[in-house]
Amino acid sequence: MAGDSGAVLTFDMATKELIDVWQVGTKVTALASLSLEEGGFVVCAGTIEGNIIIRQDWEEIIPRQHQCGIKAVTDCCFSHNGALIAVASSDKHIYLFQFNDGDYVKLAACRLDTGFPISLNFSEDSKRIVICTNQRKLLLLDPVTFQLMFRVEDLSQCYWSTWLGRYPLVTKAANSNLIPISLGNLSNIVTAGDDYGNVYFWKDVDSVKPHIGVNVLAHMSPVQMVELTKDDSRLVTFGAADQSIMQWRIKPIEEVELESGPLSRAES
Repeated sequence: MAGDSGAVLTFDMATKELIDVWQVGTKVTALASLSLEEGGFVVCAGTIEGNIIIRQDWEEIIPRQHQCGIKAVTDCCFSHNGALIAVASSDKHIYLFQFNDGDYVKLAACRLDTGFPISLNFSEDSKRIVICTNQRKLLLLDPVTFQLMFRVEDLSQCYWSTWLGRYPLVTKAANSNLIPISLGNLSNIVTAGDDYGNVYFWKDVDSVKPHIGVNVLAHMSPVQMVELTKDDSRLVTFGAADQSIMQWRIKPIEEVELESGPLSRAES
């Protein structure tokens, strides 16, 4: 995790212990990490000054820095195989980097005609980049041709198992609070946070509009981010001004009934 202090903190999910502190030196506005199959990890931090700073494991003394325009980075994301990094900027561009000879090299930049990108996700096969904009638009970008795709048919044919998004409350204000959303990886769970510190759980997308779900007052400030673990068994939520991280365990309804007896329809 990282934020205004310019420090990137690494925690152990099991023990909650602090493992490492990395001083970036400026406000961090986006963060992504990649676990390597052979062990270790790569971290990419986007800054308010428009840079991304890449560090591999804890042994790398001088992290690598790359310029992405002159405005704040809004999001950054690794492809599933780690070969690409996509970076969203408030200057309306998406920047693409490819791993080559021990470092990530900038390939191209794509500019949006309206609005600016606020969150990015790679499809499962890494052949598409899903873009959320501050105008509440959902677009696709081909990382090979670097052409934008606007058709609903293109989006319906794109598959991703992990999706993190942010929904703008006001589309005309660049500093509008963004509602964080996370979709289940192995299930249809939908989770979100709001401006009042509430965290929401729905069993599927169809349950969102009629609000057939659960909401819990979790934070004393707007929820900055929510993210499900790969097996959907836990949700991690991040507060903004309250500077807190919370971890929630998600139990299937069958487990709850075994522990406490059958639930009524309202409780379910």
